Amino acid sequence: MTDYVYLAIPKPTNKIIKSDLFKEKKEIVKHLELGLILIDKSSKELIVILDPTIIPHKNQQKKRSMLKKEFFLRKTSFNVGGVNKTKIITAYRELALLALYFLKDGPRTAKEIKLFIKEDKIMSILQKNYYNWFERVERGVYKITAIGEDALVIYKDVIEKLIPIK
Repeated sequence: MTDYVYLAIPKPTNKIIKSDLFKEKKEIVKHLELGLILIDKSSKELIVILDPTIIPHKNQQKKRSMLKKEFFLRKTSFNVGGVNKTKIITAYRELALLALYFLKDGPRTAKEIKLFIKEDKIMSILQKNYYNWFERVERGVYKITAIGEDALVIYKDVIEKLIPIK
């Protein structure tokens, strides 16, 4: 992809170019981060009246860094483009599945789980329990819930791919 994209149109009359309507349309083209080229049919000349400019977006850097972080934290590639009615395997879900696998033999301390997974975020995953897979037995000790047992079966293929990596 390129950062510089131009829109080419036949050159309108000078009266139209000076009109407020044309100026509004030119402003729209600018906000779309496009350039504008006028084509003079009679002289076969191209006139660049607007170069594409990248308008710095407020949240663009934050979104980019979040996307990179997610990309680098993922260890599997189960998400196929165009698939619907399938749960997306995010980096968060991968970590939760690793914790689930480690807890399948019985309750463990959060410290043991963290040593196995080697990821700081795992403590937060256990505490927030977003998927309702874990149950806190006592302070710092977790076990699998019935929903977690079901998840072990549902995500068996994902877990099998994750375990050799860890």
